Amino acid sequence: IIESVSPCVVMIDEIEKQFAGAQSSTFSDAGTTARVIGSFLTWYEDCTAPIFIFATCNNIQFLPPELISRFDDKFFVPLPSTSDRMSIYDIHIKKTGRDPEQLGLDLHEIAVKSAFFTGREIMQVVKSALVEMWYEAKNSNIEPVLTQEHFLKVLDSKVPMQKTMQ
Repeated sequence: IIESVSPCVVMIDEIEKQFAGAQSSTFSDAGTTARVIGSFLTWYEDCTAPIFIFATCNNIQFLPPELISRFDDKFFVPLPSTSDRMSIYDIHIKKTGRDPEQLGLDLHEIAVKSAFFTGREIMQVVKSALVEMWYEAKNSNIEPVLTQEHFLKVLDSKVPMQKTMQ
């Protein structure tokens, strides 16, 4: 199918989940996983069609070495820097129709307090801060306005995955 639509770009998201279990395949699934990986590797090696394949992986240690070695390049994407986190907060807050500058938010302080957060976790912090804002407004009959305190309260209760899964 891939060759029939070439030229194309193929993305395999979380490839370690697609090809997990190769080592235990002969015991758990009568070798099916190993045969699927073998078929993919043979096709990948022999394919001459103009196809660009890239994959994401959270746990490269679960991939068989023969699969890893087939990719031309490997990249590690680190956690976002403080300025990157500030930009991510800015983007997600603006997606809610709010302007961080007009709200008087100190994105630097918020970014520093979320040092080990991924982009996805930052998005969740913004959503949780909005929930805090609405909860506070509902319980005190005030106009809902997103504040620094909403973010700080959320960040005090959140543990980033980097810390959880050290």
